[in-house]
Amino acid sequence: MTRRARYAARRGISMMEVAVGTLLVGGVLATTIELIGPTVRSTVLAGDRQLARTLADELLDEIANMPFGEPDGDTGVIGRDAGETPSKRSNFDDLDDYDGWIRHPQQRDGTALAGFDGSWQCSVEVRHVVLFSPQTTSASLTNAKRVTVRVKRSDVLLAERSIVRTKDFNAARKPR
Repeated sequence: MTRRARYAARRGISMMEVAVGTLLVGGVLATTIELIGPTVRSTVLAGDRQLARTLADELLDEIANMPFGEPDGDTGVIGRDAGETPSKRSNFDDLDDYDGWIRHPQQRDGTALAGFDGSWQCSVEVRHVVLFSPQTTSASLTNAKRVTVRVKRSDVLLAERSIVRTKDFNAARKPR
């Protein structure tokens, strides 16, 4: 047999080589998918956390600019008064009106924010606190209130922000 005849009979690839190649490529793809899946989920979660922090900061900024107590005299009772419905924050006239407010992300007039589905939720908690110990709550009127905003998506807490507002802050803001 000549050299040329030996090589002519060996053209192409065998079924065994195709099967082994397919298994190798399949194994590499499966491993790649296992590695990429958690990375994609982590990236989405990081984006959601950043968005939640922005929502919480904007809501806290709105609340921080509200008067400390009721305009006609603060009784120390935290919560909404008559005529202040939770569906429209534009009816709120002081910061403790936000206590217990739980809604999907929305503007102050109650209009839903575009781009947020029903899985998003913002909530606010307002408590009287001891002035020089803001982690200690008080059942009665103090000169300080702690406001905590939480933002969740699908019941997963993505952001929690708190501020402490004092009664003297209102007086400091008024022009002299």
